[in-house]
Amino acid sequence: MSLYRSLYPLHHAAMYGKLRVVKKLVYKGMLTSTADFKDYTPLHYAAMYGHFNICKFLSTKCDLNALTPESWSPILLAALFGHKHIVDLLMKAGAKLAIMDDQNWSLLHSSCYMGWMDVVLEILKYNKDLDVKSAGYTALWLSAYSKDVGIFQVLLKNGADARCKDFQRWTLLHCAARSGSIEMVKSVLSCDGIDFDAQTDYGDTALFLAIYYKHINVAELLIRSGVHRMSDKCKDISIFHDACRRGSLPLVTACIEMGLDVHKTDFLGNTPLHIATSYGHSEIIKLLLQAGAKCYLKNKQDNSPFNILCQFIGNIELIELFLSHGAYFQRYDVNSLYKLTTSNSVRRVLSSVRMRTESYVSEFNNKILPKVYDVPAYAEQLPPQKNLHITSKSGILSSIRGFLKHKNYIYDSFIRKASYFKNIGSKSISYSSSKGKKIR
Repeated sequence: MSLYRSLYPLHHAAMYGKLRVVKKLVYKGMLTSTADFKDYTPLHYAAMYGHFNICKFLSTKCDLNALTPESWSPILLAALFGHKHIVDLLMKAGAKLAIMDDQNWSLLHSSCYMGWMDVVLEILKYNKDLDVKSAGYTALWLSAYSKDVGIFQVLLKNGADARCKDFQRWTLLHCAARSGSIEMVKSVLSCDGIDFDAQTDYGDTALFLAIYYKHINVAELLIRSGVHRMSDKCKDISIFHDACRRGSLPLVTACIEMGLDVHKTDFLGNTPLHIATSYGHSEIIKLLLQAGAKCYLKNKQDNSPFNILCQFIGNIELIELFLSHGAYFQRYDVNSLYKLTTSNSVRRVLSSVRMRTESYVSEFNNKILPKVYDVPAYAEQLPPQKNLHITSKSGILSSIRGFLKHKNYIYDSFIRKASYFKNIGSKSISYSSSKGKKIR
């Protein structure tokens, strides 16, 4: 059965604003207190749909405080849908102001949440109790959550308590930061008694919520206002680390301008530069290095940012940048770079890292390889293997010739590793029994 077929004629007329029909039905003896299949009276429909004249007519002929199964009275519905004049009419007619719905929301809570400024002003003429909590929320808290700066300011001027919290200990600053509204955050910060580092039941601060929901402008504003604490859940991770992980250049810039420690470590010993390098955020890496971040500090896994770059990223531009800031190759760095660049399955390996073009291999050979010829490197397998072993296994002749120009290697053990030459072929190697072995 459809909604309209389920309505009595009087309810239908009240819904569509047919005043003459409503009057005629009432004068013919139809009861105004009759409820339909949803337990709504004609006055509920008239108040919901904003028909002032019908509400005025029915207000003297029916129960003003009749409740639906959701505990909605006609005046609650009028406030929820923003009908100021009907709210005023029903208030003057004697409707209860302290009534609440099944969610414990009052007239003021509903109108603040929905953003009906004129309704809020009308309610404040009759009700000054602003700090009544509805389901743990005050009207001021709801206005902050719904980002309505105008209503927020009106409630403050009427004496609302800016230190209010909900049942999970969310403050006004938490709501404003979660909403992402710069104007609302500024309004809250201007209030007296605001605890910048207040935490929810889950240990979250306003700054943590702003970053978690990616409101970078709000996070910058909070940092500049003196909010530095993130969360008890991640108390070993600073705002700096989280900004580097998310790749937020404006937020990292704000952290540096605020003078935050670029060498602060988390529970794994990682500095912000470790984090930025792990995620490959090039612009942030450059900014941190310019700010004085040290690229050779090691975490608890004994890895420096440069080690991470060589082992997992392999970006040529960043490698050169690190080298210009005092980084140096270690044995496993060289091995890692070989694995990223000189493997037989170059395309497959490169597709798993950030460099995806074949030109990366030649770029590596031309720019980086000359800097690592003199570094003693050993493969992970036993017995130890030198750079020449690893390079020859790859089958890249230019790299092998480069090593032979820079080092006088002993070729006996090299030749015994005959399997390394299976990719080079007979054209790449010849040897004489009298003078040792040569590679053309």
